[in-house]
Amino acid sequence: DEDSMVILGGTDHWDRQRSATSAWVRSRPVSVCAVVATVCFVAWNQAFATGGRSSQIVGDCFPVVLALVGAWSAAGAARRTRAHGDPTGRAWVFYAAALGFRAFGEGTWAWLELVARSAPFPSVADVGYVLFYPAVLIGFVVLPLGARSSRERLRNGIDLAIVMIGGTVAVWYFVLGPQMRDLDTMSAAVVLNIVYPLGDLLLVFALASASSRQRPKDPATARATGLLVAAVGAFVVGDVVFGHLSLQDRYDGTGWADSAWAVGLCLFAVAGDLQRSWMAHSATGSYGGAALERRDRSPIVPYVAVAVSATLLVGVVARDTFYPTVGVVVSAAAIMVLVSARQAAALRDNRLLLAAYKRIASTDHLTLLGSRTSFSDSAAEALRRCSADGVGACLLMIDIDHFKSINDTYGHGAGDLALAHVAELLRANTRDDDVLLGRYGGDEMAALLFAADAEAGRCVATRLIDAVAASTFDPGGVDGPLRLSISVGYASTTPEHHDLAQLLARADGALYAAKRAGRNRAEGAPIDAMTR
Repeated sequence: DEDSMVILGGTDHWDRQRSATSAWVRSRPVSVCAVVATVCFVAWNQAFATGGRSSQIVGDCFPVVLALVGAWSAAGAARRTRAHGDPTGRAWVFYAAALGFRAFGEGTWAWLELVARSAPFPSVADVGYVLFYPAVLIGFVVLPLGARSSRERLRNGIDLAIVMIGGTVAVWYFVLGPQMRDLDTMSAAVVLNIVYPLGDLLLVFALASASSRQRPKDPATARATGLLVAAVGAFVVGDVVFGHLSLQDRYDGTGWADSAWAVGLCLFAVAGDLQRSWMAHSATGSYGGAALERRDRSPIVPYVAVAVSATLLVGVVARDTFYPTVGVVVSAAAIMVLVSARQAAALRDNRLLLAAYKRIASTDHLTLLGSRTSFSDSAAEALRRCSADGVGACLLMIDIDHFKSINDTYGHGAGDLALAHVAELLRANTRDDDVLLGRYGGDEMAALLFAADAEAGRCVATRLIDAVAASTFDPGGVDGPLRLSISVGYASTTPEHHDLAQLLARADGALYAAKRAGRNRAEGAPIDAMTR
């Protein structure tokens, strides 16, 4: 109907989704350009690169640009995060430094190969490449951990050990072991051939450290951290492939190693742009970006490490005699995988049980709306997302008129029925995917409309008032069914203000204005009320 169209801003659900996606793309051009360019580079590198002069030009210049973009994004994220007093800003300083070192190495190598027409090893470029590894590791180490119990420290320590052992096995088997086996004389080239695999072990340690930590509560910071973990994983894969091919004299400057490095640089750039853009949209920085929460999901990296170790174990002995070596090793690897699968299943059951407890704790048993705490937490996060996506929201505060007289006249049981009745009408007159509902306290209920302005809030409030006035509920007394009325106050966000506490105060003020004006009506909060 017409009111529903107003709620959605004159478009249907998919139009609104496309609008939000378009706003996201417009607000993050760096991420979009980096992803598109990387996809094109990887496709060209895998399908068309020949190793000739043109391949050298593209393969040498593209990583320089991508590393510089990543360093710029990480520096912007560090500057804005530190300005908001978020301790994760220290980590972004080191990520920016790491990408700066990488850009120096890539740029120096491009000059040597394309301009000087030489490819010495070692060279000045290796300084930047080598410094990249400890800078990334320090960035992950200084990420805030938060308080953890002894059980959590033990579990995370086990995860850390699993990832370290699995990663070390892969690096040792493909790169470091062969280098040490063929070591005849010590030279700068030999030292670097050993240093690079050790640098990969530093990245593996950083990966393990990040995978075993608590997840940042802020969604943007959590997504950025996940991208950083993926970026480090891409670099480890690229380095291992490069080292393995180099030992066989099969590396020609193209292929999977360069594609993996490009993906890693792209993920660093997108992570920095995401964090920088989020901080730019945050007016006060009071969202708690440094806050941490317990993991609802177990990290997947330890299971990947187990799979890698089991695969290498079987591969190493595949050419040995079936009895006794192969049979025993295959059985041991199978047991490793099955034990990991059993643990994953147990953790999944625990997560489902925990989710059920959370649903019980977060739902008001009488109205079946969200509890005050869960509504406040969800609304604050939703407002942050709306701010990041460049869309508005409107908050409604709903109060049953003369609710105390219902309790005094018919008893608290009748009051409970009245609350449940209004809550059901509230659900029936809003869309599940466009609204967040909660019981805010006593007979007050709240509704947060997504991608909506003050006019949309007025339409929903009017429709709800009419629905309540036209309905009846039976308190079980001798007077038969009764009619109710409600008062509604609504307030909308602005591009500069998405603060939940401020929005609640303005909507609550509008609610009391509706009561003073005679009840059974809706009043909107003026925009200038937020500055008073």
